[in-house]
Amino acid sequence: MPSLLSGSAKNTSSPSGYASPGKLQYQLGPTPTTSTGYTLVSNALSQITYQSSLGNIQFSSGTIYSNLPNQDINIVGTGTSVVIISGGTINESTNTGALQVLGGVGIRDTLYTGGDINVNNITIGQGYPFYQNSLIFRGAATDTGNTNLNGQNSIAIGYDTLDNLQTGINNIAVGRHALSTGSFMSNTIAIGDSALEKLGTVQTIFVSTITAVTTSTAPVIITSPHHGLTSGTQVVVQSVLGTVELNYDPGIGNSFYVGVINSSTVALYNDGSLLNPLDGTLFGTYISGGTIDIPMSKDSNIAIGTNAANIFYNGSQNFFFGNNIASQFVKGSYNLFMGHEVANNMTNGNANISIGGDNLVDGVDNQINIGSVFYYNGGGYLQLNADTGVGLGDTSYNSTSGALVVFGGAGIGDNLNIGNSIYVGSTSTFVGDVTMLAGLTVNNSSGHNIILSPKGSNVTIEPTLGGTVNIGPTTTAGTMDNIIIGQNTSTQQTGGFTHVYSQDGGAEESNLLYTPRVVVGPNPPPVPRVGDFWINSDANAQYQYIQDGANRFWLQIAII
Repeated sequence: MPSLLSGSAKNTSSPSGYASPGKLQYQLGPTPTTSTGYTLVSNALSQITYQSSLGNIQFSSGTIYSNLPNQDINIVGTGTSVVIISGGTINESTNTGALQVLGGVGIRDTLYTGGDINVNNITIGQGYPFYQNSLIFRGAATDTGNTNLNGQNSIAIGYDTLDNLQTGINNIAVGRHALSTGSFMSNTIAIGDSALEKLGTVQTIFVSTITAVTTSTAPVIITSPHHGLTSGTQVVVQSVLGTVELNYDPGIGNSFYVGVINSSTVALYNDGSLLNPLDGTLFGTYISGGTIDIPMSKDSNIAIGTNAANIFYNGSQNFFFGNNIASQFVKGSYNLFMGHEVANNMTNGNANISIGGDNLVDGVDNQINIGSVFYYNGGGYLQLNADTGVGLGDTSYNSTSGALVVFGGAGIGDNLNIGNSIYVGSTSTFVGDVTMLAGLTVNNSSGHNIILSPKGSNVTIEPTLGGTVNIGPTTTAGTMDNIIIGQNTSTQQTGGFTHVYSQDGGAEESNLLYTPRVVVGPNPPPVPRVGDFWINSDANAQYQYIQDGANRFWLQIAII
């Protein structure tokens, strides 16, 4: 700034220091520097002094600093005024922008910025202009200009997370490389180092080459030899010249559904039910080229854990929870995998559930595996590897009621103990060692046969102390059913009851139920029972085996 008036001689018109009214000009002593601004101060006696106009703040070559050591510089907007720093330089680094601070910054209250914050090359903010509701902690990316999937409603925290944010929507990625390489993804959550790292890397898979397109009809007809598709399959068309309206735009996601005409021709529809044919009458004329491809699914997946499904690239609505979970899984939908290193043998499959179990079969759908105890193979077979209690004690009144209902046969590898009756609704065969205790009823109430067939084993029916065993057929419409015990077959010529004990049996034989035998020959039977008959062919006499008190002997009763 220009120097102020200064001098070293007093005003001769006022030796005492008072100015003459006709010669009013104050003379000041020399200023410390010509770069310092001052304000003249006059007292009531017109005595003049000068003070720094900026309170010890000195300006020099565009620099502001205090001319007193260790004095802070405080810029205050008084009242409702604010302090504004203006400039047009864009901030792109630590040494650019309208305001640069060569040192630390302390902010006592809230900080508002109109753009992102970059800390040690980590971006905190929206990431791209006008992408709403996004929070990004990672290196900056480039806006591709896509207006459909532009990263809105997304959160990315970590190095290289959600690296293609500009082609996604409604995604959350937390962790190094989480959800980091794919594109055009939505409604997906990846939390953990390398979780879902490869998802979205493959957009389509090639099916067959297009050789002709007919657009004069609805639906559009495509000739593509050896396509191998089935009706209802979702497809995309790519690289067609002429009929460019068919070409796939990943930002729009335009796809079609095929109705198979023959092995070389398909018709295109707008819906999987094939009710809305694609009208191509206003499309361009086919020139050449093009392929039919199948689009990859990649939306609505959740993966939590280090390397969770890190090579998975095709599927939707899966849930992966655990470190190194499903590490080999590449494609499938509607799966639930939970636990450390679970389902690592799986590469593909749909609608499977595994909680802490590794028994799932690769490539099979609808399996359930819970630890080492529960396994369902997806095809109707369930295996429980544990002692199991079933039901709440409900009584069974028929084959469809009770605590346990089995729709089909039941195989039991060991003893069967039943605390109440057995009701048999059809011809029933008991094979092997069968023990029936008192209080257990084999009840045939449906007009069928009951068969106890030992086939080389024993059938034991015995009451407990004071109990009774009742074996009797029921009658249906006046017809007596059969009870067959020890039935002979063509390959089994012996069998039957060894002994039957009954209250109607002989008291001398411990109530053994039997019929007296008749033996003809010169010798009596070796083990006779009371009541047996012996016709002695040598003596022409008839004998009967009797008991008299404690004595048993053959008594002659007749001469033949």
